[in-house]
Amino acid sequence: MKIWKSFLPDDLSLKCLSTIEPGPYFVDRDRNPMWGSLYVPQEDGQCLMLAWDYFDVEFKFEVYGLSIKQLATAPEGLDRAGAILPFSQVAFLLKTEWTRPAKPSEVPEGFEKVLEESGPLAQIPETAISAGTALHGVIFSNLADGKALLIGVDDTDNYSLKATADAEEISAMAMVCDSFTLPEILGWKPPA
Repeated sequence: MKIWKSFLPDDLSLKCLSTIEPGPYFVDRDRNPMWGSLYVPQEDGQCLMLAWDYFDVEFKFEVYGLSIKQLATAPEGLDRAGAILPFSQVAFLLKTEWTRPAKPSEVPEGFEKVLEESGPLAQIPETAISAGTALHGVIFSNLADGKALLIGVDDTDNYSLKATADAEEISAMAMVCDSFTLPEILGWKPPA
């Protein structure tokens, strides 16, 4: 493989996300799209912001994922969008996208002979030219009652996030990603 880039948030941001206080989360009604960022105020007055982002792997090839920032305070003009319920487990969903040479007749004549694909790490073919891995979602689960909340990139609505407690939606996103615990994601490195 020629290039493999990782676009994971820094360790401190991942740790903060895994220990956030349950409670309401908000979106910015004045932002377009409104769900481009999600804000989770904390008891100490600070605010954790999760935002949809894109990252350049190479020319004309980018991947989409979450970025995380600690803000000193929550911005003004936010609307409550939901709540993070008490949770006992956090799963970080990593999505990898890659390019590979197209096989004969996979692309029309005159098109670049390269395909972009995505999925779990185990699906990356030996022929991949470049790859990028980003944090695509986070699942907050309460193992005692079986409830879960996914906050992640909305693949059906570009440039935005989504939050869902729907088990089928959560399962669908988990199937196209790799799931890591906090210690696992902190130690993860792209394969050499």
